Parts: sequence; structure tokens; C-alpha cells
Amino acid sequence: MKQILALTGGVTSRIFSLVKDLSIDAIVTGEECITDEAIAKWTPVWSRHANAQRRLEKARA
Repeated sequence: MKQILALTGGVTSRIFSLVKDLSIDAIVTGEECITDEAIAKWTPVWSRHANAQRRLEKARA
């Protein structure tokens, strides 16, 4: 629970996104459960977009 709150900042939509993404990964990989390791490895969608946005802004400058 602490990892989830740390990754999402407690924002409900981010928590749902995390659980959805990890659930899909667990089913696809055959793990069938969300593990602490999976949570630790998870990269938030908003983080991926933020990094791409920063790169675009730097390229324009």
C-alpha cells in the first residue's frame, strides 16, 4: 500500500491506472497476481508522457 501511495501520490485516477496496468501485466505474464516487485518496476503513464514532453521542449529550444 505504501508503494502504491508513493507512486500515485494518492490520486485516485492514478491508483486505478496502476491497478489496471499491473492487472493486465499479471494476466499476460501468467503471474495471476500483483506482486511487490511488479509495483516497484511499474512506470507511471504520466511519468512516461512527462519525460517525452520534456524532450520535445528541449528539442524546440
